[in-house]
Amino acid sequence: MIEAPGIIDGAKHPELVADSVAYRLFFVTVAEPLDATDERKARQRAYLMMAGLSDEDIEKAVTILASFKAQIGALDEEYNKSVVAANESGESPDLQTFILRQRALVQSTRQALEASLSPTSMVKLAAHVQREKRNMKVAKEDQ
Repeated sequence: MIEAPGIIDGAKHPELVADSVAYRLFFVTVAEPLDATDERKARQRAYLMMAGLSDEDIEKAVTILASFKAQIGALDEEYNKSVVAANESGESPDLQTFILRQRALVQSTRQALEASLSPTSMVKLAAHVQREKRNMKVAKEDQ
């Protein structure tokens, strides 16, 4: 298989996938709103169990990830609107600020998890995210 230029294939080079990107992709995949359907809640719980979180820590993580879900959605919506406005005015959208704000949100979510979850669950979550890098493909400029 030919490698796409500008893409890091985590299956071949997981060490090149930045932690901030890996956590963002994991959070986006796992996060659900608190009013999610029972099916979505069960899916989320399965992901968090696979990551090794205890039942007690899963409940804490669900709340933190719901906040992440709301904030990342608002951030994406704001950026998408700015792209439309930039295109209409012939300017370039501010991608760098968007990426910095994404990274800050991921970092604050990680800190909230670290402050709330047991050390054992955090170690297991970190190891899980590292393993998941093998399933990720990311743009080099997203690093």
